[in-house]
Amino acid sequence: MRKLLAFFAVLAAVTTAWEQDRFVISFWVDPVVNASQFDIEYARISAAGFTTLLGGFGATTPATVREQVAACARAGLACIPSSCETVSGPNPTGSCVGVAAPVMGYQLFDEPQPSDFPGIAAWFSSLAQRAPGALRFVNLLPNYANFPQPGGFGAYVDAFVRAVKPDILCFDHYPLFYEGSDVAPGNVSQAGYLRNLAVFRSASLAAGIPFWNFFNSMPFNARPDVTEAQLRWQVFSSLAYGAKGVLYFCYWSPAGASFAWGNALMTPRAPPGGGAPVYLPGPHYYQAARVNQRLRAFGAFLLRATSTAVASARGDGQGGGGPQPGAGPVAALQSSIAGGANVPWSALLGAFSLPGGGVAVLVHNQDANYPVILHLTLSVAPLGEVDPVGGTVVPAWSDVVGPGFHVALEAGDARLLVWA
Repeated sequence: MRKLLAFFAVLAAVTTAWEQDRFVISFWVDPVVNASQFDIEYARISAAGFTTLLGGFGATTPATVREQVAACARAGLACIPSSCETVSGPNPTGSCVGVAAPVMGYQLFDEPQPSDFPGIAAWFSSLAQRAPGALRFVNLLPNYANFPQPGGFGAYVDAFVRAVKPDILCFDHYPLFYEGSDVAPGNVSQAGYLRNLAVFRSASLAAGIPFWNFFNSMPFNARPDVTEAQLRWQVFSSLAYGAKGVLYFCYWSPAGASFAWGNALMTPRAPPGGGAPVYLPGPHYYQAARVNQRLRAFGAFLLRATSTAVASARGDGQGGGGPQPGAGPVAALQSSIAGGANVPWSALLGAFSLPGGGVAVLVHNQDANYPVILHLTLSVAPLGEVDPVGGTVVPAWSDVVGPGFHVALEAGDARLLVWA
């Protein structure tokens, strides 16, 4: 009987799959504070529209992870704490797996090389038995990383999926925004960011699992700081490609020479008269709160939707334009009147099938510097659009009085249209 029970326990662990229950808005570097400050800091995280806390910095022992998980629950945040393990086994203070509930899962490994995949696969198998139904979180390299993978970046992602059989796919990519980077051949660019998203969208659909990605929200190394419009550009590009989660890099300004300027969402300030630095919300905290409100509404609506197409359109401002393929009911795009007749424009369409029937299309201004008004050529009028505050479907109004349907978008912004 004991052997039979053990067999069924292992079978349950193997067959209990993790399922995503919310659109993930999270970050790298959780608040590095005493556990007595968790409630204050996590309430601030929740107030900015985040849905999930990814741990690994502020709680790294069984005792502090237990406090972290409880504080997340009080703040209404899902929690992915540190496992307090490596591929080789538990940390000296002990494993954090199973010390507290409820957790969404555990953070395990960041940016593995292909040589790490076998060890991660064995670790995943162990966790499936010890924490059935818990997410096993690993973040992969971007397409501009230096890694020895025959076949290129797509082969790297495919090899990870085959070897590890992950619950999700996740990667980081921190694009540089400069003139021409929206079409630049190099991957450390806006165009490279989209290429990265395309690879993960394809792998995600093939494997039947979600994908998330980290994006840049602070200056570090040679990366300049980003504007609020550039934050919008990154998250709504990800959403257009079907991402089910996005993560800011970083929330809490990390220590170290690479991050000497600070200016993550929570950034250290020098008190008047000297003394220890105090972490306070910086400009990006308030920008994130505004972006997250819209992102949270759209992301929740699309959580169970399936990405069916991604299409782009652009015009050179002189009457010429590149290919303008349609997506769903949107047959074509052209610029309308914003900024005059000679302003170049660029747009991205992400089309989705909805679980109850119907179609949604995210219309995204790919210009991170200038607003645009787009004229959509539609096969049928939209049923409505997703209200960016309440998340419900409301009537879709054209932003120009006259023939056709027009969408006005701020730099990097998006609207989510819905058809029955």
